[in-house]
Amino acid sequence: MVVELIPNLKTVLVEPAQAEPVALGDFVVPESFSVWFVFTDPKDKTREWDLFFNVVVSDLGTPKLDEVSIKGCRSNNLLKVEREGVERWQLKIAEQYRTQLLTLALRVAIETRFPTVMLRRELTAENSATLRALTQAGSKPNERVLEHPSTITGKLPSGEVADFVRFWDGNPEPLDQKQLKTLQQLIGKKIRQKINNELLVKVAQIYNEEGSRIGGKPVKAIQVQLGGSYRTAQDYVRKAREEGYLPTTTAGKVTTKQTRARKGKDDGKK
Repeated sequence: MVVELIPNLKTVLVEPAQAEPVALGDFVVPESFSVWFVFTDPKDKTREWDLFFNVVVSDLGTPKLDEVSIKGCRSNNLLKVEREGVERWQLKIAEQYRTQLLTLALRVAIETRFPTVMLRRELTAENSATLRALTQAGSKPNERVLEHPSTITGKLPSGEVADFVRFWDGNPEPLDQKQLKTLQQLIGKKIRQKINNELLVKVAQIYNEEGSRIGGKPVKAIQVQLGGSYRTAQDYVRKAREEGYLPTTTAGKVTTKQTRARKGKDDGKK
C-alpha cells in the first residue's frame, strides 16, 4: 500500500467492527468502518498526530465521509500520553487531502479485510487477532460470507443454538496489479458520483455554451471541464435533461436552451 503520495502519512489502520458487507463493483467493502491515520510532524520526526475518519458506504456502493476528528501532536512513544492542541496546518492537511485519504481508506478496507462469521461468545480481541494472524500465515481458509449472521441458523454438535456475528478477517489473497488498477478507478468514480442541483446547472451551462458553437461537442466539453469518463459526462447530460435543466432531445441531435433554475425547486439555493 503506497502512502507516500500523502505528505508525512506514516500508517493507516481500518476497523470495520461487525459491519455488514456491501458490494463495491466486484469487490466487497464494509458498510461502515473507522480509519486511523498516523502522520509524522514535519518539524519534529519524533512526534506524530492522528486523524480519524468514519466512512459509510451505501447499498449502491457510494462512499460517504460521515465523521472526521483530529488529535494534536504527541510523542511517537505511545506510552507518553501528553498532547498538543490541534493547529491550523493539520486542519488544512485533512481538507486538502480529503479525497485522497478517503480513497486510500477504501483501498485498505478492501485489501486487508474480508467478511466471515464467528460465534458471538468467541468474538474477543484476542481471538480476532489470532484468527487474522492464522489467515495471514495461510493456515486458515477465509470464506466469503455475505449473508447476515442472523440468517445463519442451526445448532452446534453440543446442542447449543448457533449465534453468529460478523467478523472482518484478514484478506489472505492480496489484490494483484490489475485488480488494484480496477479498484482505484472504481473508487474514483464512486467518490465523484455525487450529482446535485449545483452540478446539473454547471452541466447545462457548459452544454449550452459548447452546443451553440458550429461543430460544438458539448458532451466532450463537459468531460474535459468536469473530469471523468465520456460515459460519465453522458450520464450528467441525461440527468440534467431528466431534471429539466436541459430540454429533451432526439438521439444524435444537440438541443440547447438557456440555463435556468426550476421555479419552486431551487428557490434560495446557490
